Amino acid sequence: MAEKKVRVLLNLDAGSELVAEEKERITRQLREELMGLDVDGVDFVKSGKAPAKAKAGDLIT
Repeated sequence: MAEKKVRVLLNLDAGSELVAEEKERITRQLREELMGLDVDGVDFVKSGKAPAKAKAGDLIT
């Protein structure tokens, strides 16, 4: 019997108390922990427009 793959989309809401750099650090740390599991891959989903006065870079949703 063939293995059935499941796709999971995780949306993190770190609240407004953390600065963008801290949110990114926490998100990347979670990704590294998930990669340590028996998974095929963990990818960031990029979407949305950057807010006014934002520095260059990709948004991570």
